[in-house]
This record gives sequence, structure tokens and C-alpha cells, in this order.
Amino acid sequence: MVGFLVSFLAACGGARPAVTETAPSAVSTVSWPASVPDTSLFTAPQGYPAIELGVVIFDPATATVSDEAHVALREVEARLLASTLRDTLTASGNWGAVRVLPAASPIVPVILSGQILHSDGRDLVVAIDVQDASGEVWLQRTYRQQVGASVYPEPAGTTAFHDLFNAIANDVLAAAKGLPDSATARLPLLSELRYAADLLPEAFGAYLEESAPGMLAIARLPATSDPMFARINRIRNQEYLFVDTVDEQFLDMRQRLSPVYSLWRQATFEQAAYFDSYRDRAGQRELSAPKGSFAAMQQVYATYRSVRVQEQDLFELALGFGNEVEDTVVDTGDRVFRLTGTLDSQYEEWRRILAQIFALEMGATGG
Repeated sequence: MVGFLVSFLAACGGARPAVTETAPSAVSTVSWPASVPDTSLFTAPQGYPAIELGVVIFDPATATVSDEAHVALREVEARLLASTLRDTLTASGNWGAVRVLPAASPIVPVILSGQILHSDGRDLVVAIDVQDASGEVWLQRTYRQQVGASVYPEPAGTTAFHDLFNAIANDVLAAAKGLPDSATARLPLLSELRYAADLLPEAFGAYLEESAPGMLAIARLPATSDPMFARINRIRNQEYLFVDTVDEQFLDMRQRLSPVYSLWRQATFEQAAYFDSYRDRAGQRELSAPKGSFAAMQQVYATYRSVRVQEQDLFELALGFGNEVEDTVVDTGDRVFRLTGTLDSQYEEWRRILAQIFALEMGATGG
């Protein structure tokens, strides 16, 4: 059961093949879906169950990107896009608490993960996976939105790609409504038992069963007075404390970086538009200098270089922010912990600390 749970957690992370970032002139759009239309956000229907959601920081798909500044920008963008999706889901009023998670975790009943397939200020293409605690895949889809020059500059607190995020939120809701009420009602308890089995498999692994390949179900319930289950829920609340503490860092990051990110989007939009314009002019032989001449190449390079200079300034700001790793201070009431390193390493360290706290408590009480 432990191995199965580990494998299932890995699946929640939504591992996908690496994506190569290319210049706008070389981007292949063959596999992209049509751009989403204007989309209004569906708001809460009466009496819909308030299931909690976790939005994992998007996969920036930088494995094949060699430019350090591009890598830093993509990693920051991955956090910003996850936060934007979280805000959209929260604004819909259809869900309970919606949190941004550093990594997939059984702490919440439903996990949303995404990967940035392409982003240049004109086209945003993301792959989205949604899976619940039972292993049921709610949604697995690629979304794209293409915007025009009229969306720039972006007003503060808005995103040019709001229709894409509205479409994702609406589809997640539709997927949930397509499930039996009994299935969604069991998800909070199933999530708690998965968390317990992950922390103490020898005691709680038997409470879960594999109902089908890749699917989990509740085999039996713990007693309402079970002291071990009460301790596990206390540890689970401490993990929520870390996630909520990190969320404050995300808020600070968005306030400081969103204006820079918006400028980068506008700059890359202009770059993509320039490449299109150049291809059209070259195809129609409308360059002021003869096609293929040194003067024509100079003209192209001068325009491209001016965009790159503007772009590089923005990348350097993103690189500086990306290298700025904040410590996370978590106050549990009786102790204060300071976690250092990358966000992923902090989250892993906090989970190790919680497991140690739980083991000490179990030893002190004799189980």
C-alpha cells in the first residue's frame, strides 16, 4: 500500500515531457488548440459542496532551456500563473479553501497541476490535470488563449488571459458536477485517510483499499475517538500552517513582480508581432532594401535587437527575484521553525519535521 500511495502521489504531480522554448518565428502551433472564446466565470450554485482544492505550482518546462534568465523568468511565471488560477477558483465561490501548494500532497481532496507549454505575451498555452484523492481524473486538457494588442498595457490587478483561467475554472466545476454526489462527499475523509496512511502506513494503510487499478476507496473508518487519528489531524493542520505562510510570500511576490511580468508580456507580444510582420514583408518583398541584401539583414537585426534589449532588462529583474529565496518562519504555538533553501526543499524539510514530531509524540505516549 505504501508503494502504491507513493506512486499515486507522483502521478498527481503530472509529470510530462520537457518542452523546448523557441523563438517566436520558430514556434510550432500545430498541436495547439483553438484559442478560448470570451468566457464568463460560473459563480457558485446554491448548495454545492465546498470541496477544498490545491493548485500545485505550475511546471515551467525549463529542462531544455539553457538561458539562465529565461529559466528564472519561467520559474517565477509558474508561481504567478498558479496563483492566478487559485484566485479565479476562489472568486467563483464554488469551492472551499483553495491553496497554492509547492508540491502535490494528500493534504487536500483535489489537486490541480499545470505545465506551461508556451508563453510569449500573445499566446498562453498550458496543460492542466485535475485529480482527486481517489485517483479519479477530473480533467486533462490543454488550454490556449491568444490576445491582441488592445489588452496592453494590462491594468493593475488583472490578467490579459482571464478567459483562459475562467475556462479552466468552469471545466473543473463541470467535471465535479458530473460525479455522483456520494463520490464527492467522500473526498474530504478519503483525503484525511490518505494523509494518515502516508504518515503512518502501518496503522492506517488498512483503512484504504485499491478499488480498481490506480483507484483508492475507503475500506473502513477509524473510531471517532482514535487518538492517533486526532494527532495526525493536528500534524495536518501544521502542514496547512506552512502552506498558508508561504502563501503570504506569494502575495508579496505578486505585488512586487506583477508589473515587471506584465511589461515582459507586452515586450514579447511586440516581438512575436514583429516576427509575423517581418515574415509578411519578406514574403511580399516589401522590405525597403532588396531581399537577402546586407542592408535588409541589418534592418531586421536592428529591430530584433531593440526588442531583445528591452526583454533582457526584464529578464535580469526576474533573475534577481528568482535568486531571492526567502526563509519561511513557521510558529506552531510551542516552537518556532526557520526553514531555508528553495521552496521545494523547505516543503520537504517541513514534512520531515512533522513526521519527526509525530514519531516523538507516538513514542512518548506509547502509540
